[in-house]
Amino acid sequence: MLVVKFVNDDKKSSYTVTIPQSELKKMKDDIDITVNAGKIAVMDKDKQKNIKSILSSNKINTDNACVISTANNNTKGGIKVSVPVMEYLAKPGDNVYVYCYNNKTGKLEETANSKRKVISGGMAGIEAYSGNDYIITSKELSGKNVVTLLGSIKVKAGKVSIKKGGETKINVVLPEGLVSKTSLKKDVPYGKQAAVIQYKSSGTKVAKVSKDGTVKASGTGKAVITVKVKLADGKVKTVKKKITVK
Repeated sequence: MLVVKFVNDDKKSSYTVTIPQSELKKMKDDIDITVNAGKIAVMDKDKQKNIKSILSSNKINTDNACVISTANNNTKGGIKVSVPVMEYLAKPGDNVYVYCYNNKTGKLEETANSKRKVISGGMAGIEAYSGNDYIITSKELSGKNVVTLLGSIKVKAGKVSIKKGGETKINVVLPEGLVSKTSLKKDVPYGKQAAVIQYKSSGTKVAKVSKDGTVKASGTGKAVITVKVKLADGKVKTVKKKITVK
């Protein structure tokens, strides 16, 4: 049995909730989901304070954001929610951006596939997990209290100085919302976004780099390994690591 409740601060109940098959397998037989949508003012005072501060630093009025809360007493499974983003927020054809509120840090975290297009009826579909608060804004956010997918990517070199004939590894650590793929058109799991990682050496006579980030020293000297991480939304992060071969 699937029970879905819809609550909106303007009393309009026009949401749909879809449980993906991959997530449905993780859930119990009795699923009770509540989806709440409204202005930031419906949240508790501590959350409101944090979110208002973040929005203000991005020159966004609270009327240009709304909150979607998903509650499920039985599971933490994934749900696909199509919600009206409020007439005051955007119109069909506009883009809106989805962030998950982190209760521990008080920060807003960019979700996978955060950029969503508003369709007819003022609806926007988001991929969500029950038990979370999602903030939808009229523009992208930035700042110290906003955690972006691009900013969460870590690039580390095992060794920056190696001997001729030796090797080292460039490790790329992706945040939870990203999954490494050979092409941005490849299918990704629920709630994930594709990321393509590319490596290039400035001097192959000194150091060669393979598709998995393994650097092999072919001659003495210095080389720069450029790492590019391309996301499905078109964003790119570029990191350069200097390698010295003795």
